[in-house]
Amino acid sequence: MTIQDTIISLTDNRIELPKDKEFTAILGANPSKGARSPILWNAAFKAYNLPIRMYPLDVTPKNLNQLLNALSSLPTFLGGAIAVPHKSAVSDFLCNSITESSIKIGAVNCLFRNEEGALVGTNTDGEGALIALKKSTTSLAEKTILILGAGGSAKAVAAYMLKEVGKDGNIIVACRATDQASFMENVLGARVIKWELIPSFLSKVDVIINCTTIGTGRQISDSPIDEKNLRLVKNNTFVYDINYDPKTTNLISLSKDIGLPTLNGLSMNMEQAVLAFKYAMQNIKKDLDTDMIRKSMTSI
Repeated sequence: MTIQDTIISLTDNRIELPKDKEFTAILGANPSKGARSPILWNAAFKAYNLPIRMYPLDVTPKNLNQLLNALSSLPTFLGGAIAVPHKSAVSDFLCNSITESSIKIGAVNCLFRNEEGALVGTNTDGEGALIALKKSTTSLAEKTILILGAGGSAKAVAAYMLKEVGKDGNIIVACRATDQASFMENVLGARVIKWELIPSFLSKVDVIINCTTIGTGRQISDSPIDEKNLRLVKNNTFVYDINYDPKTTNLISLSKDIGLPTLNGLSMNMEQAVLAFKYAMQNIKKDLDTDMIRKSMTSI
C-alpha cells in the first residue's frame, strides 16, 4: 500500500490524490461538504500557473494522528488548512513544531513545510479575523469585546483581539467547557464568564464575536443569543459571526432586524486563506504578493 493509499483509507470522503505531484489539503470533520479553502487556494494556484491543487480530507478524531503521520512522510504534501474540530488536536500532534505566535493560542489552522522540509503548524484565524473586522468598523482600542466560545478559532481570535484593544480594553469570553475556560483565562489573560451569564454583560459590550458553530450545520436554525437578549445591547454594538455557511446566520439575521451593524465570516475566511496560502507556498515561489493572492481569490 502506498502512502497515498493510506491517506485515502483514513479519510471519509472519496478522493483521488495525485501520484508524484505536489498537492495541498484541508483537514476537518467534513470539508468536502462546503469548505471554501479548496476553491480559494485553487484559484490562486491557477493565477500563478502552478500545477498544484488543494483537496478536502474528511477525517475523524480517531484517524487524525495516523493521517497526519502519513502526510508528514509524503514530501509532495506541501501543507494546507485545518478546519473544525481538529485545530487544537493538530497543535498537540505537532508539539513544538509550531510557530512562536501560535504556541500561546494552542491551536493551528495552517500547515506548511519549513526550509528543512519538516511539517510546521501556524494560526492565521486570529489575524484574518482582525484584518476583516478592522476593515468594517472603527478602532478597537479600549473597546469591550465579547467572544462566544472557547475552541480553536476562539483562542486565535481572543489572542489577536487582546493585542488590539490595549490595556484599557476588555476581552470577555463566554464558554461552557471548564478546561477551555482555564486556558482562556490563565494563558491568554481574557476574562471568562459562564455561558448563562451572557445576558448580564450585553449592555456593556461594543463588539460581539461568535466563534461557536451555533447557527451552522445541525444548529442552523439556532442563535447563540436570542432576539430578546440581543435587544439588551447598545444600538451601535457590532455583531461579527465568523461563520460563513450560511452567509446570513440566525445571529446575523436577528441583529440586522434590530438595526445592529454586522459582518459574517466570508471576509475572515478570505484573509486567513491569503495568509495561509503564502505560508504553504513560501518554498515553492518566493515572490508571492499578498494583494495578488487576494485578487485571485476574490475573482472566483
